[in-house]
Amino acid sequence: GLEVRSIHCPMRWLLSLHLASLCAGRWSAERIRAWGRRESWKLGANYLPAHCANTFDLFDARWFDTTLLAAERELRIARAAGFSALRILLHEELFYRDGADFLDNVSKLLDVFRRQGMSTMLVLFDACWRPDSGEPGEDLYIPGVHNSASVQCPTHTVLRAFGQGEAWAKKRLHQYVTAVVGRFATDPRVAIWDIYNEPTMRQSEHLILPRLAAINGWAAGSYPEHWLLDGPKLNTILPLVRQAFEWAREVNPVQPLTTAVWDFPNSEDDEDVKEYKAAVNSEMVDLSDIISIHCYCSPDELEQHISELAAKGRGPVLVTEFMARPRNSTLTNSLPVLRRQGAWGYTWGLFQGRSNTHVPWNTWLDTELGMEGPWFHDVFYGNGTAYSEEELKEIWIVSFVFEEESQEGNVVLYTVVGLYLALLTVIAKLAHRRKQNQAAVVGKVKAHFSGSFGKFTLMLTTFSTIYSGYTVTGIPEEAFNRGYISLRWIGATLVIVAGMLLLYPRLRRLSVERSYTSPFDFISDRFGTRRCRLLCAACGVVPMLLYIAVQMVAFAAMVEGMTLQVIPKTPCMLIFCVIIITLEMLGGMNSVVFTDVVQCLVMLLSFLVTPFALGLEYGFLPEMAPGDCAYLSHVSPNSTSSHAAPIPCVGSDCLASGCIAAVRPDFFLFPSRSDFCDVFFFLFNMLAAPVTPHMLQRAYLAKADADLRWVIGAMLLAPFIAQPPGIVIGLVKAANNPAWPPIDQTATAFSSVMAQFKLVGVLQYVFVSVMTCCALAAIMSTADSALMGVSSVISNDILSKTLLPALSSENVVRAGTVASLCACMVSFFLGNCLTSTQMGAIKSFNGGMMMQLLPAFGMGLYTEVSERSITLGIVAGLLSLLVLVICGDSLGSYVPDISLSALLNFLTVGLSHSMQCLADESASKLLNVKAIRDMMASSREPKLALVALMLSLALVSAPWYSTPGAREPIIFGFPRWGCFQLGAFVVVFFLGMLTVTLWKPPQPVAKAVPPPCDVQGVVEMPADAATKC
Repeated sequence: GLEVRSIHCPMRWLLSLHLASLCAGRWSAERIRAWGRRESWKLGANYLPAHCANTFDLFDARWFDTTLLAAERELRIARAAGFSALRILLHEELFYRDGADFLDNVSKLLDVFRRQGMSTMLVLFDACWRPDSGEPGEDLYIPGVHNSASVQCPTHTVLRAFGQGEAWAKKRLHQYVTAVVGRFATDPRVAIWDIYNEPTMRQSEHLILPRLAAINGWAAGSYPEHWLLDGPKLNTILPLVRQAFEWAREVNPVQPLTTAVWDFPNSEDDEDVKEYKAAVNSEMVDLSDIISIHCYCSPDELEQHISELAAKGRGPVLVTEFMARPRNSTLTNSLPVLRRQGAWGYTWGLFQGRSNTHVPWNTWLDTELGMEGPWFHDVFYGNGTAYSEEELKEIWIVSFVFEEESQEGNVVLYTVVGLYLALLTVIAKLAHRRKQNQAAVVGKVKAHFSGSFGKFTLMLTTFSTIYSGYTVTGIPEEAFNRGYISLRWIGATLVIVAGMLLLYPRLRRLSVERSYTSPFDFISDRFGTRRCRLLCAACGVVPMLLYIAVQMVAFAAMVEGMTLQVIPKTPCMLIFCVIIITLEMLGGMNSVVFTDVVQCLVMLLSFLVTPFALGLEYGFLPEMAPGDCAYLSHVSPNSTSSHAAPIPCVGSDCLASGCIAAVRPDFFLFPSRSDFCDVFFFLFNMLAAPVTPHMLQRAYLAKADADLRWVIGAMLLAPFIAQPPGIVIGLVKAANNPAWPPIDQTATAFSSVMAQFKLVGVLQYVFVSVMTCCALAAIMSTADSALMGVSSVISNDILSKTLLPALSSENVVRAGTVASLCACMVSFFLGNCLTSTQMGAIKSFNGGMMMQLLPAFGMGLYTEVSERSITLGIVAGLLSLLVLVICGDSLGSYVPDISLSALLNFLTVGLSHSMQCLADESASKLLNVKAIRDMMASSREPKLALVALMLSLALVSAPWYSTPGAREPIIFGFPRWGCFQLGAFVVVFFLGMLTVTLWKPPQPVAKAVPPPCDVQGVVEMPADAATKC
């Protein structure tokens, strides 16, 4: 474009101008803001392949295939350099001449642009350079002359006829606009429509007409100089601009329309000229959906113009032409301005070639003016070499810094998270003081690895321990991928509570009366051998290492999404390791418990608010579940960039969005038999969760048995508070994912929903900040508990009480710290091999691995099962697991390897126990079932029949009773089978409450009885003990 420095403007032009005219079809402010949220910042260019001199060359059928190949090659170079958008001039004469073929060729070019990751702006009309196109096929190129072949659209012949009211001209232009815009009105390959390029341009005629007259031998006055240079052209073009906007809006494009403000008033203009320019610019702004400008000016002027127009609140300002190096408009000085203002920029010219845009405008007067000095426009030589490495460096810097600045919207979020982590550190430091005080009373080992806490604290720390990274990342991800199968997570907690009711009343009493410190003290007390204790420790530690690794993956997935993938997975996991090890080293179990309290309060607040907050924005489940819900929309299957949302779309190729059944109808089919087995064994394996080391520690921490009863009762209610939000998050993503930017489509369900939700408003942003803290709370509360459990098992059960009985208490604590560091290292390497989508399978694996411990705890508490039987069962289970993993399992789609190995464990223990004929002599020194019953004599224990009924009903809730693949009716937003399963879970809840109510804990014992084992907690069995049966 060119800037008009002087113009003689009769006042009648001002009277004929529609000052501040408003187009009824212009986008609303809300729609503009929504568009701005979907789109990311772009650096673009006005593009012609190097071998083309004008738009006619671009679409010339003689070499169009070559043009496509050239565009692929050139744009690959441009994209690698940092360009992500193009502005392309079209011409109505090509449409008039070729019709549908022209539109097909435009589509082929758009395919090339999309493949190279380019967002495209199409320009319909242009008022610059040659007034006529010459004879068909004529090469208008002039060597050394800027834009020598560029032709105005429409040509002056058609434009003049339109101005004179000729019906054919109006019909021709109307057909052109509606056909082109209509063809691509919902096409995601087109991002923006530029209706008219510099419509009030006259300066180019001043430059070119004398040369054209000399070339063509025109006599003075024989060419249309007066019509082009004086009022008639402008009086014709401005009505055409208004008319073109109306025509374009007739076909309802989903892309915004614009035309650039380009001729800014300056100090050299007369007052009437300034008034005229201001009036024209105001009308261009009023007609446009989004504001665009041209500015071949200094950085200060550029910033001033952008700031003034950005203040109108119409989305990002688009600088659709800039960079004329001799005029102090360069990439290096303009890009920082564009970056600061968030304005998109399109350089004029990209590859040096037949357009001759690397030479100045005034080469029309003298070609020698382009022989010296810097390039005027263009960025690359025709062969792809950069004109200026400094400019390329600036592009790279801008791209990198823009990513940094895109994080500025997260400042409040980062601040809240930072304050939250600081609060945890302060609490850990206070816990450190408490640990120091306790160490003087109960010893360093007990002070570090154990403690005594009331029901409120114990309730919160147990809640925080159960609800982990699975809850934050795994459940939403499973709900997104598998729909209502994720309801199984509610039942999982109820099964865990059933296991707690089975085991914890007796374990809690034993921990008091037998002075337990470590999670597996009961194994030593009850069975007495190193081999049994080591096998049980291995079955506890290995799943915990995976468990911690999963928390790392969940943390990394959350941080990646929060920072728009600026911080990758590996550094995220390293940060996580540092945090949890620091918390443990500061305060041990006290630190873990008291930070759990804070984390639980944050989690409860977030869990309670989430369904309502998301429901108000995306619809509550009964509202968004049907396929024809009120939130239904259709979007394009493609997007112009990773940060740009797909545009609304009409047609058979469009994707549904907003309604679950429309996007994922498979969610409302009855599950397959393999899904049934998956749910069944998932629930069954949860029975072993109470014997994980960090959960066992929670049973030992209660001040009184009655406190534990309160905790278990609260945990029955917990899944109805904690699990539904994760399911809702996953279903919200499933319903709306097609309409979100690709970067959010590929992120985890939690991260993507939060990333979209925070764009809605200030309150939603605050909510996302709290939810992020909730995610951190859920992940870290479980991870530090699991790490403490692993540390305790290794330092106490394996080292102090088995392998190195002479280890001092001080060294036991040090060994625990080293064990934590080693556990973090192992979990870190495991975490690099895991993804968030594998969490459900890992949860099943962990549960199945822990199932190997159930006979030791379950049968050990209620039967006189021998150590030999327990050991044989664990060995059989682990060996069968190894064989199944290596050789494969033909039932793998229905029965997990872990479950088969656990069943073999149970069978082996049962057979061995039934064959037992003599009691071991050493058993007299060990804890036995009679002693356990004596300790529980003052208690009314939970009814085992009710516990069995809870477990049975939870397992029966798995979907088995209908035809797989049958379409289910939707009831309150759930498939019918899902309603039945939820109903079963509610019944299990009431059975659990009845069981807890009937349970009467024993009265506290005045004095604890030391365990019958030696100090190390290990009793050696006689060599012939195994042969006495």
